[in-house]
Amino acid sequence: MIEEVYFDRKDAVINRAARSCSHLYTCCNGRKDTFEIVDDFPKGYVVWNIGRDNFPFPCYIPLAKRKRGSYDVDVSTLKTVRCSDEETALRIMKEACRHTVFRTTFIKLINELKQD
Repeated sequence: MIEEVYFDRKDAVINRAARSCSHLYTCCNGRKDTFEIVDDFPKGYVVWNIGRDNFPFPCYIPLAKRKRGSYDVDVSTLKTVRCSDEETALRIMKEACRHTVFRTTFIKLINELKQD
């Protein structure tokens, strides 16, 4: 069953968002993105720096595979991983604004936040 997700559209580029038990969905100008929910950060992925306004799912982080030799992402392979809380998710997404967050950086940040 797919459930519509309501969010503050003030600064968002996306038009709609929804969730099911295994996927999160966003719609922007006719393009629908599907994010598979995974338990662990997969190898070869990065945190996709699209911000919370465009990914309105608390505690989840958008993950993407880059196209070879570019910063473009392959939207057919999008995934998302759940963090323990929204504060952790926002901290990791903020870090992705500064530089690319690969799997190793993600694990390091999670471990640092556990120690705080």
